[in-house]
Amino acid sequence: MEKEITAIVERTDKENPKQADIAAMRRFLDTERGLATVKANEPTRATMDAFINSYSSSELTRETQRRNLKLRREELDYASESTIVRMLIDQVLLCQMRLIQFEVTHANRTNESHSFAAGIYYEKRLSFMHRRFLRAVETLAKVKRLLSETEYREQQAKHTRGQATLTSQKLLKNLTR
Repeated sequence: MEKEITAIVERTDKENPKQADIAAMRRFLDTERGLATVKANEPTRATMDAFINSYSSSELTRETQRRNLKLRREELDYASESTIVRMLIDQVLLCQMRLIQFEVTHANRTNESHSFAAGIYYEKRLSFMHRRFLRAVETLAKVKRLLSETEYREQQAKHTRGQATLTSQKLLKNLTR
């Protein structure tokens, strides 16, 4: 099976692949293993992996970053959230990782001798990273609040409909006596 998948990839990973090879690739992606491949190559996850891999050459550091990311997701109840909220959680976590990395870069660069222009550059870049992170957090908070308000209103509407049904039943019972 592995050789067959590799052959399909080789035949489709080029300019103008044959339609039969594309169809074979799509059939593979429709299988359980294909779905696992799709999930493993999800763009946000791939971006985070690329960032973590560029963060340090130490495998220990990279693995602790991955585990930290997993813990943060668990703290934010990632698995039970809707797709849009999971996307926003990923964005918050990516912005946080970038901010932390740049905080270290900023500290290293500004603690050593540097020009005034370089100091301004690092300050502006750090401010940009902070704003990006805060916007991601604010967006996540707004969406979660809107979703919870919607859920609350739906529950209220169900309760109101239930009360109206009971009232209607009592009225009907009184009228039919």
